Amino acid sequence: MAGLPERGDASSTLRLGEVALFTEAEAKAAGRSTEGSWGIEFIDALAPGQGELVVRKRVVSGFAGTELDRLLRIRDIATLVIAGIITNFAAEGTARDASDRGYRAIVLTDCCESVNDEMHQFSITHVLPFVGEVATAADFNETANAICASQTAG
Repeated sequence: MAGLPERGDASSTLRLGEVALFTEAEAKAAGRSTEGSWGIEFIDALAPGQGELVVRKRVVSGFAGTELDRLLRIRDIATLVIAGIITNFAAEGTARDASDRGYRAIVLTDCCESVNDEMHQFSITHVLPFVGEVATAADFNETANAICASQTAG
């Protein structure tokens, strides 16, 4: 198309409003979003425990190009709780994909962030409720604890 850079052109940057979208080549050249870079490593408080599986996503959805779907199905897991960045891209993309594959997707609204508050709010109020559920971490924990308590008592 005239006026649009060719895919893979490392010198091209697309701008949508205030958001700059960089090509994969530019991100890799700058050391962003690549394995081993600080931006994708776990912080100590969220580091996987001994024996926990880690699925490295490389595109918007956590399902695309990964073993996530297979790993969830062989463990009979039907509900995903989603947190992360960027709400209107990665979290939303994974929630959409999860819903399309028959999973229950719950997005923790206060555990996600976007480029700006407007994009975050639009995603959690106008998109995510149609592909899954939205909740705060506190509400999710309260409900999960109540379910565990009732199962233990009964």
